[in-house]
Amino acid sequence: MLKFYYGTELEELADRLFRELDENPLSNPLDKEIFVVQNHGIGQWLSLRMAEHPNGNGIAANLEFEFPSERIWSLIRLMDEDIPQILPSDRGPMTWTLMELFEDEQFLDQFENLRHYIDEKDPEQRAMRSWKLASKIADVFDQYLIYRPQMILDWETDEELNTQNTEAEKWQAELWRRLISHWQETYEGSHLHRAKLQNHVWQNIEDKKEDKLPVDELPDRISVFGVSSVSRAFIKTMTKLSKLTEVHFYHLSVDPGINESEQFNNPLLQSMGQEGANFMSLFSDNTNVDVKLVGGSKPSKQSLFTAVQFDFRNDDSLSGHKLEVPPADQSIQVHNCHSPMREVEVLYDQLLALLDENPELSPDEILVMTPDIETYAPFIEAVFATPDEGQPKIPYAIADRAIGGEQPATDTFLNILELSESRFKVTDVLDLLDSNPIRERFGFTEDELNRIERWVGDNKIRWGIDGKDKKDLDLPESDHFTWRAGLRRILLGYAMRSSDDRLYNNIYAYNEVETSDDANLAGKISFFLNRLFDISNRMDTSRKPEEWREVLLEVIKGFLPDNRDYFWEINKIREGISALAEQSKLVEFERPISFSIIRRWLAEQLKSQSTGGGRIGRGVTFSSLMPMRSIPFEVIGMIGMNEGAFPRSKIPIEFDLMHLDPEVGDPVESQQDRYLFLETLLSARSHLYFSYVGQSNRQDTDFPPSVVLREFIDYLEEGYDINPDDLITKHRLQPFSQQYFTGDDYFSYSETRKEISERLQSADKADTDFFKNHLPEPDEEWKQLSVTDLISFFQHPSKYLLRNRLGIYLQDEEILTDNREPFELDNLTGYQIKQELLDCFLKEQSLEEYRKVMQARDMLPEDWTGEQEYHQQVKEVEMFGEEIQLRMDDQPLDDVEVDLEINGFRILGKLENIYQGAQMDYRFGKAKPKYLTAFWIRHLLFQLAKPGGHPGKSTYFSWDDGSFEKVQLPAIDDAETIINDLMDLYRQGLLKPLKLFCKSSFKFGEEVYKKGKDIEDGFSSAQKKWETTSFRGNSFPGEGDDAYNKLATDRKDPFDEEFIEIAERVWAPYFEFLNQEGA
Repeated sequence: MLKFYYGTELEELADRLFRELDENPLSNPLDKEIFVVQNHGIGQWLSLRMAEHPNGNGIAANLEFEFPSERIWSLIRLMDEDIPQILPSDRGPMTWTLMELFEDEQFLDQFENLRHYIDEKDPEQRAMRSWKLASKIADVFDQYLIYRPQMILDWETDEELNTQNTEAEKWQAELWRRLISHWQETYEGSHLHRAKLQNHVWQNIEDKKEDKLPVDELPDRISVFGVSSVSRAFIKTMTKLSKLTEVHFYHLSVDPGINESEQFNNPLLQSMGQEGANFMSLFSDNTNVDVKLVGGSKPSKQSLFTAVQFDFRNDDSLSGHKLEVPPADQSIQVHNCHSPMREVEVLYDQLLALLDENPELSPDEILVMTPDIETYAPFIEAVFATPDEGQPKIPYAIADRAIGGEQPATDTFLNILELSESRFKVTDVLDLLDSNPIRERFGFTEDELNRIERWVGDNKIRWGIDGKDKKDLDLPESDHFTWRAGLRRILLGYAMRSSDDRLYNNIYAYNEVETSDDANLAGKISFFLNRLFDISNRMDTSRKPEEWREVLLEVIKGFLPDNRDYFWEINKIREGISALAEQSKLVEFERPISFSIIRRWLAEQLKSQSTGGGRIGRGVTFSSLMPMRSIPFEVIGMIGMNEGAFPRSKIPIEFDLMHLDPEVGDPVESQQDRYLFLETLLSARSHLYFSYVGQSNRQDTDFPPSVVLREFIDYLEEGYDINPDDLITKHRLQPFSQQYFTGDDYFSYSETRKEISERLQSADKADTDFFKNHLPEPDEEWKQLSVTDLISFFQHPSKYLLRNRLGIYLQDEEILTDNREPFELDNLTGYQIKQELLDCFLKEQSLEEYRKVMQARDMLPEDWTGEQEYHQQVKEVEMFGEEIQLRMDDQPLDDVEVDLEINGFRILGKLENIYQGAQMDYRFGKAKPKYLTAFWIRHLLFQLAKPGGHPGKSTYFSWDDGSFEKVQLPAIDDAETIINDLMDLYRQGLLKPLKLFCKSSFKFGEEVYKKGKDIEDGFSSAQKKWETTSFRGNSFPGEGDDAYNKLATDRKDPFDEEFIEIAERVWAPYFEFLNQEGA
């Protein structure tokens, strides 16, 4: 008997089901009660409700939940339990069968349209096109087997065509017959596809062949509960089966008697109800169905939402209807935000408010769905896992994410595969190194990864494994800028020291690998990279699927950690790899195939799997649209309701007959989503919540919501006179906006954001100096410093103080992002090369020989470009060097050791480039204040450490675009007094920020103490160095824009008496001696 119960509340349908179970128990109490459901969520909800039922005694046991397709397969296997789990017509094996057929030229002669698509001279490209086409055809045919089984059966018997698209159907019917013929020749089993097996079930039921379909083994009762969308074949199966056993449908519906949505009275049902109207039309006209209404009482609690829901359930036309309850009761909420992150932040506060206002409400009774769970899941975890101070923690669970969505091992595995057929770009390899599974498997720490990135940058690694790898891409076979070249330099750097830049077998020894820790790290990175290179090399060869299975399992063994944290995930990857071998073996596909196809096939396989995710009863449930469809919750929210995101729109395959000639019962994703929206209105019990990204976070632009949400808002306005402005809350860009803490329209529970807001509001009033008090006197260890430390302090006192005494690093280290080898020298590399060449020139070393060193270090572009760049640098170096030699025509002396006790500090180090006539410093580029500061400090120290009889002069040479400049300072008799005063400034600078700024203070000193201008002119010139300047539409940051200076000065103008005093103490003596005769 076939019974059909319908109603608009799933709880009432469930209670009717339980009554049926109580009144008509199974003949064998040990038999399982069979339920057909559309998702796991419905099954879990039904189990929980059954346990809570008065007759349930807290127990719900011996229940079997199946999906519609599983119920059909259960009946099929009841006919023959030996039917295998995988058939050749399943999507995967069918794809490999088609791949086999596409290799047959005689076969392609009959299908010119297929030949045209896959025709390609390059064998690898042809194979890829064949696989893509085979996958598309397998997708379409798989859907035919489910939704158009009769068409498939007609094709096999050469009966007339089923659709009006005769050309598209003709070649597909012929192709299907060729598939059947191929399987009959190669497949050992007799069962080829589900359509024929399903047809056998129907025939056996009609013919009452108990020897084929044992009736006594059928369940006493099958309950189809809460299924909204099924194939016509499933309905036909259940209808026929109802002649042999009880089949009961429990359907969420307003009126199952309506076959067209236009027949509804309610405007929203007319617009979105077609999917539901189609359901009853799937039953044939001569089917005897006992249809009964369940429930239908008026809601006891009146609110905007319950009143709207009541009218909707009763198919009210809303003609002249006006709502009697106030619209501002928050039972229906729509929130317009700037980003997905803001949507989730707003959601958290709104849920806290609902839980506060409704003490009886539990987080377990809240469901939040989104069309794109992969996008929103990271934001949900960020907000809900670590709420701000003042925000109570709300328990939550995320359900139904794809396996790659939240699985780091799967991401890492797929990234390794992708990397194996890539250019091995430096950013991709470093990202892989930074993944948690790789860190755990190879034991890399955060500090080690930072060192590796620095080593990679220093060694100019850009892309490619080695020269052979480049040659495979039809590029010159050169190791320059590759991983192997850089790795050789790193390993040689520990094996031998770099001495006078000598090469070993044309390899330069990288000089930063010094300690045993460095050596250990060099070994670890070498082991990792060589294992990665080996895997990549193995991917170059086409292999049979079974052979690929072994290679892919080695990737898991070699790169993924073997521990319990990743056990489940890695097991899923192994299952996907095994499926590759099993499916191809089933249809005897044994051709070698490229790694590109294998990688894409496996990525699709893994991404289509689901984690099973969160479960009802563990706090707020987040899910995509399908897992919790139709399940009643007190509060249901839908976030990410953006235009284009919902309803989802799938681009149809151009030859899909279900798209070209649709029938009732065919799946149409947009219609399914529109009906899901209606089901959401039926399933919520007290509150309905929507949010969308309706504002740009970059510019003043608004975006519309999803078309169905817009329709719902229009429906409320037209039918209930609800002003959209009263319904939609337009949120602020920042969660710490003042309006969330001072107004009535917005609110936030976050004490953290409130504090930020208050600080921002009082920034102009309160004393916000970062340094309100001096730091304590430094320990004794600070009393000893190097020459380099002293120079670094006077070049940037604020940075030195914040970094060294407080450990504050405001500017991130430069992130390595360049994946291309250079075709010209950038300014920094060019400067570095010229400085090194100048050292060689002044030491009378061969510059031509040094080119080999530069090439070995990958400092130069390759080939002719590199030679031209190098010769250009040499030309400049020789001109600059000759100018220096003309003025320094004397012999170099040994370096001078510095060990001075001054003003309670001990200064250690050495001074280089000492000649008989002067201490020398030289640099390409302008004589910038930064370099002159170093020159001035070294000159003062040289006065106290110089060898006996030395004249004590210091000379600084600079070269800027062919312009030669010389700065010479004479000997200073009272240098100790000046250094003593500078050390006093150093002591002050360790206690608080010193108002000494390299560019601004130098400019002030130059104007006042060198040029003799007044203080106002000095301030004016210094201000130009401090402030941002603009030129031809471009802005250039000033010294005041430096992050350390901004924090130290609290963004305030530093030009006062203290600034003048310190500038005078540092630079007045310098310019005084510079103005003397002989300077």
